Amino acid sequence: MRLQAGSEGGAYRMSASIPPIISVDDHVIEPPDLWQRWLPKRFRDAGPRVIRGPYEMVPRDEIDRAARSGWSAFRPAAEGPATDWWLFEGTLSATLLGNAAAGLAPDEVVPGPISFDQMRPGFYSVRERLADMSLNHNRALPLLPHLSPLRRSAIPRYQGQGPGAGLREGLQRLDGRRVVR
Repeated sequence: MRLQAGSEGGAYRMSASIPPIISVDDHVIEPPDLWQRWLPKRFRDAGPRVIRGPYEMVPRDEIDRAARSGWSAFRPAAEGPATDWWLFEGTLSATLLGNAAAGLAPDEVVPGPISFDQMRPGFYSVRERLADMSLNHNRALPLLPHLSPLRRSAIPRYQGQGPGAGLREGLQRLDGRRVVR
């Protein structure tokens, strides 16, 4: 804390300096072109890609108890609002809005998916992430990738093939002091 002279009649006010923060729960979302950019050419045709398509919320009586929080209660649909879907090995998976809600007004944080054009670029762009970190006084962060379409199927097969390494290397190349290894 420090005292600063005010402009009105020499009054003083308290102000706090915000120390640098080391985040322990930052989320990053893989950029939409990540797999097509970083996978070796021989894997790209089979690799994950982002497509745009409609979704619908799942009626409450159709979902199991574990999903009733609403955050995962949506599915691909023939028509409806559009979102970005990761397509991989015939499976569609979208980003939960709650995983990329920073910067949204409280009334905008609702159950359902979020598309890349709705989220802050700092979720998926290295340069924008570093700018957001400076804005928030974040000195460092752990890298907690999203990897939604690959959690169960392809991570072992593609490990070390670039995507996770590419995001980490990009952050380190721009400002390696701010990435916790």
